[in-house]
Amino acid sequence: MATFSSLLPALVDVLETSQKQDGHASKQALLHSTNEFKEILTRAKALAANLPGGDMSLSDQDEVIQMLQKLRDYKRQDRLWNLWNRWLIIFDRAQLSLFSRLTMSGSENEEGNK
Repeated sequence: MATFSSLLPALVDVLETSQKQDGHASKQALLHSTNEFKEILTRAKALAANLPGGDMSLSDQDEVIQMLQKLRDYKRQDRLWNLWNRWLIIFDRAQLSLFSRLTMSGSENEEGNK
């Protein structure tokens, strides 16, 4: 990571050196700072190229994205299905509770009418 963090200071050095106008010495300093920047940039490019990942083609990336979207949609559908099933269970329990109260009160009324 030191390579990447040294890119900006090396570039600043090149720019500052290019602003100096002292003849032959400044040209040598500019050449030196430019070469140093090129070396750091070459190392940074090599490090970046060898980082893990990033080796998938665009079509492969699109395929992975589509698979992830399908998985997301499946999970959403599954969650909706589970929610619907839970709602049905609650509704069935509520109906059963209401039915049992009605039948209980109905049987109490029948006993009271006898």
